[in-house]
Amino acid sequence: MTLRPVIYAPQQENMANIFCQPGTRGDEQNIWHLIQTRFRQHGYELYTPENYHGALEDVAWVIFQNMPRDFKPMRLTKRVKRAVNQMLGKGTFYQCCIKAGLADRIAVALYEPPIVEEFAYDRKNHCDFTVIFTWSKDLLELGGRYKEFVFPQLDALPLQPSPHFQDRKLICNFSANKVSTHPDELYTARIETIKFLEQHCIDDFDHYGARWTGEYKSWRGKVENKLATMSNYRFNLCYENAQNLRGYLTEKIFDAFHAGCVPIHFGCSRHRGHDSNRYIH
Repeated sequence: MTLRPVIYAPQQENMANIFCQPGTRGDEQNIWHLIQTRFRQHGYELYTPENYHGALEDVAWVIFQNMPRDFKPMRLTKRVKRAVNQMLGKGTFYQCCIKAGLADRIAVALYEPPIVEEFAYDRKNHCDFTVIFTWSKDLLELGGRYKEFVFPQLDALPLQPSPHFQDRKLICNFSANKVSTHPDELYTARIETIKFLEQHCIDDFDHYGARWTGEYKSWRGKVENKLATMSNYRFNLCYENAQNLRGYLTEKIFDAFHAGCVPIHFGCSRHRGHDSNRYIH
């Protein structure tokens, strides 16, 4: 059976090689390989833009991870630069898709919340996409182009080898240092909690991630293997990037489950499929 090509366009540059090569079997513990296998079962082969070498006109669908940068408001100088590049044949990938006649075969998966990419939730921008995959219950209730999407997670992931629960350090946090002025942001709450733990139990708390400085005495830098490191702790701070967003649930709480940690979660209060009897409020 000939598989029709589908291009998945990640936002991060380090995701150019998330899929295995056509005709090869992927790693069953790799979520992107499992997604690729499911697409193959339905007659499609997944590529990233960097790894697709055929004609764009032959692509069945293009799925953008988050709203393309073409829709982000920008200063005049950047708009002029983009227009010049387009005239010189150096258009963005989205522009290339439109030029190839794919306007009715472009979808977008909205990962980021509005506190990160507010322009992505401007419904005027949605008119340019045939399908919008989203976790937002507010958008899903509108029906039509809006289809439900959840952050991809493995059904079951073997726990990392780790010390006995009582032998682990008390608590950890994994997050980048970010700021926002959005009223629903939780970056401030995360920083306040980090400072509280540093003040009251500095010897039992470590936190990891990018963009922090030596001002935070508990900061231990970035790690190669998040789950392996997390499995050395009893509890993990699982603060989402935002609250009061119906349907917003990322990988954070699942990482804690997979590492054998007790998650301390702060975000949307209700999620489908969660047993409320297993939570302490």
